[in-house]
Amino acid sequence: MITSFHLETGYLSNFSPSPLRVNGLSFDTLEHAYQAYKATNSEDRESIRTSPTPGIAKRRGRSIKQNPTFQGRKVDIMLSLLRKKFSDPTLRAKLTSTGSEELIEGNKWHDNFWGNCHCPQCGKITGENKLGKLLMQVRGEP
Repeated sequence: MITSFHLETGYLSNFSPSPLRVNGLSFDTLEHAYQAYKATNSEDRESIRTSPTPGIAKRRGRSIKQNPTFQGRKVDIMLSLLRKKFSDPTLRAKLTSTGSEELIEGNKWHDNFWGNCHCPQCGKITGENKLGKLLMQVRGEP
C-alpha cells in the first residue's frame, strides 16, 4: 500500500513537475491544468497557468469565479488530466511499477474527497481517496 505521494512516490502528486498540453496551452503541472479548468475567462486561466508554483495555482483557482459546470465535471477532468500526465512513457513506467498496490493520497490538509486526511481533526473519517482510485484506474488501462 502506498499512502503518501512524496519522495520516491512524489511523481503521483498533482504538484509534481509534469508538463502538459491541454487545449493548446502548456501547463507546468497537472495541478495548474486542473485549476485552470475552473476559470470562466482567459485572464483568470492565464493567471493560473503562469503561476510560479502549483500551490499558487491552487490558491488562484480557489479565488476566481468558478465555471458553474466545474463541480459536476471535476472527477472526469481529473481522470482526463491523469491520462495525459501518465501518457509520458517514463511516468507511465513508474505508475505501472506500483503493481497492484493500493494508492492512497494521504494528507494532513483535510482533503477527504481526493485523498484521506490523517490529521487529529479528521480523526476516524475515511476519505473517499478519489485521486488514488483514479490513479489505480489509469494504471490498469492499456
